[in-house]
Amino acid sequence: MAENKICRWIISNLDVVFQRYSDAIGFWGQLKPTDYPEDWYEINDILNNDPQDFNVLFLPWHQYMDFKWIPNTQKRVANPASNFFDKPAIQGENTEISTSTPSPPTRRSAMSSPCLSRGTTSQTSASS
Repeated sequence: MAENKICRWIISNLDVVFQRYSDAIGFWGQLKPTDYPEDWYEINDILNNDPQDFNVLFLPWHQYMDFKWIPNTQKRVANPASNFFDKPAIQGENTEISTSTPSPPTRRSAMSSPCLSRGTTSQTSASS
């Protein structure tokens, strides 16, 4: 009976060690560090050199987007604009999943969304 407890303890601790090891090496190569593209830095500098106080509208209007410059297999990530740019970014915050309950948008996003939706609706109805 004591041997069973020791075996279970060893197995459970090996599992924890193995899991931490895979986390430490980037989840078996699925996650890789990367830097933003050079043009993002250039645009940030241009925005910072403008003396006006303004917000930046980041398009396309999606919360999750695919970025080619991400070296991971899965390119879809949460829109990083508000974390990268120094000026406040107005960006899509809707998850675009029909089965999910939408989270409340920020005030800036809520004010922009109807304007952007109207453009999408008119394009959709024009093509129907």
